Amino acid sequence: MKRIAEFWGVALVVALMFIAGCANMQTEADEQGLRYSGGWLFAEAPAFMECQAPSRQSYGADAGDNTYVYPAGQRTLKFSADPGSDAPPITVSAPSPGGGQPIVLTVSGVVTFTPNFGDCATFQQFHEQIGRKFSAWTPEGWTNLIRTYIKDPTDRAADNEALRFDWVTLASNADAKAQWERAVADTLPSMIRQLAGGDYFMINGVLLQRPELPADVTAAIQRTEAARQEAQTAEQVRRAAETFPGGVAAYQAFQQQQAINDAIRSGNVKVLPVPQGSPIIVNPGG
Repeated sequence: MKRIAEFWGVALVVALMFIAGCANMQTEADEQGLRYSGGWLFAEAPAFMECQAPSRQSYGADAGDNTYVYPAGQRTLKFSADPGSDAPPITVSAPSPGGGQPIVLTVSGVVTFTPNFGDCATFQQFHEQIGRKFSAWTPEGWTNLIRTYIKDPTDRAADNEALRFDWVTLASNADAKAQWERAVADTLPSMIRQLAGGDYFMINGVLLQRPELPADVTAAIQRTEAARQEAQTAEQVRRAAETFPGGVAAYQAFQQQQAINDAIRSGNVKVLPVPQGSPIIVNPGG
């Protein structure tokens, strides 16, 4: 019986060592992780154990330990209507020229940022205060987290800074758009820090596309431009007709003949040659 007990004792130790290996943590070049102790045989309160840098593998973890692997290095948040974007476009309100009614513009763009987890204490604090609420070590949780802590402050910063410009200038003036973009990039880090409660993200860059006007405003602008061009063309025709030899009637006849000639050259009108002496009578006036 003693030998049997010794055998099972050794077997249990081997099994525990094998199971412990399952708790080891492997991080890729763009990942970093944390490990917390846990009880496999006996319940115990989780306790922080270590941080793990990118491209590392840890050994000797206990079977009940919990590991959490997060993204590392520069990341991007794309907000647009394109398939695969991290979030939909943001919107900003810009006043009309002369202080008129503001309109809502749609803005697409990209924010590049780096998780500031190089310091282990900061990484642990981020995980315990924010990461756990979102299960941010999962792809879905990470996306939800950056929408809250990167996208939402970007939306607010862009909206605040858009009030400095009227919508015509913001949507059509490249210099004004560049000033607006720089202002958003300057104010964004402090907004994120205030919302997150710490320096957990470093903003590397902000790229905002030209704001898009609402469909009804675009249609109104197109109608106005079409009417302007039509009026301009009519004025040009009137001036040309007044100075044409023979007056307006002669100018209209000339334009009509030019249209017929253009149609013949383009092949839209087929011309049938009439030989001299043919019995076919052509009435030039008809």
